Amino acid sequence: MKSLNLIFVILTVLLGCNTKKSSHKTQEAAYTCPMPSDSVFSDKPGKCPKCGMELVKITEHSNHTPTENLDDYDFLLKPTDEFAISTIPLSTMQDSTINVLVKALGVVSYDKNYVGSISSKVAGRIEKLFVKYKYQKVYRGQKIMEIYSPELLTEQQNLIFLFKNDNTNTTLIEASKQRLRLLGVADNEIQNVITTLKPNPYISVYANYTGHLHDAGEEREMQNNNTTMNVANAGMNNVELKIKEGMYVQKGQSVFTIFNQDKVYALLSIFNDDLHLIKKGIAVELTPESVSDNKIYGAIDFIEPFYRNESKNTIVRVYFNNNKLQLPIGSQVKATIMAKPQRSNWVAATSVLNLGLEKVVFKKYQNGLAPVKVKTGIKYNNLIEITEGLNPTDSIAINAQFLMDSESFIKTKN
Repeated sequence: MKSLNLIFVILTVLLGCNTKKSSHKTQEAAYTCPMPSDSVFSDKPGKCPKCGMELVKITEHSNHTPTENLDDYDFLLKPTDEFAISTIPLSTMQDSTINVLVKALGVVSYDKNYVGSISSKVAGRIEKLFVKYKYQKVYRGQKIMEIYSPELLTEQQNLIFLFKNDNTNTTLIEASKQRLRLLGVADNEIQNVITTLKPNPYISVYANYTGHLHDAGEEREMQNNNTTMNVANAGMNNVELKIKEGMYVQKGQSVFTIFNQDKVYALLSIFNDDLHLIKKGIAVELTPESVSDNKIYGAIDFIEPFYRNESKNTIVRVYFNNNKLQLPIGSQVKATIMAKPQRSNWVAATSVLNLGLEKVVFKKYQNGLAPVKVKTGIKYNNLIEITEGLNPTDSIAINAQFLMDSESFIKTKN
């Protein structure tokens, strides 16, 4: 009985092995149509009876095993506003020193330190006026007007009385002469009164400065006019002088103001982003729009510590001598300010994308580029300073605009 069981087991094993071999052989010999919809199978090569295509071995399709890890392509599934795949050129930050030049615009204005005043030393009436209009050029020593003064007439009569009745009293005579000098009478005019013994009730008023004539008080108007572009326009709506012949003036009253056009300064408007580069004493090159071939060289002398009306820019002054060029007051000038050299990390300005509240660059990762927040500093020409957010070895896209999506919407993780 045991012998029969043993024989049965051996036969079963042999039949199983033969079946596997036959099955494997059938699998290897099985053919099918390349078109899955035909569902045609055969144990020998040939043509498909439905479509006429050559039958192919099943093993050529069923024995495929993946050779790559799908995790390596996980970046393909990331949102387009967080990750970009591109062969765009890359660059890194450059640590270098750059001589920064700050550009600014400005206007020419009078230097208030060289503003003179013509005043009357006596009370009286203006008999003759030798100037006719505002901005008239006057010179030092030029006669401006003649004033009839009762006070002057009385003092001259006193001097004549002393010479007629007490010409040996030198003390009183000298005191009378001094009073006439204080009233503005020149020594030659005093001597003429003594010689002729006739009083002259008219006193001549002369200009003590060379420059342009203005009404008294326009200096204050120009100082109170805080808009840069209108500094030279204060009081220009009316070219007639307020003072006329026949008008009365008081003793010590300021009648005219003279502005010296040779002593001027340029008022330059500096943006707040550039203000930290501006220091007193920095060299400046000025180019007038009217005579662009001529360059004016100066230095920043004063930085105004306040904002002018309707302006959020800071005004700096550059003094220069206008004797040769004679630039009109109010002329436009272009300025190049030689700011101090800046050593920092610089990238191309096109690498930085301004999103409004923050700025980003596209940093290179293993399989693509992702936006990274950065902080920037000075922007100069086609370069921009990176103060925070990148390492020197980080590679970034040279032109970030090329990586923007159609809606310009970008998400950052940092």
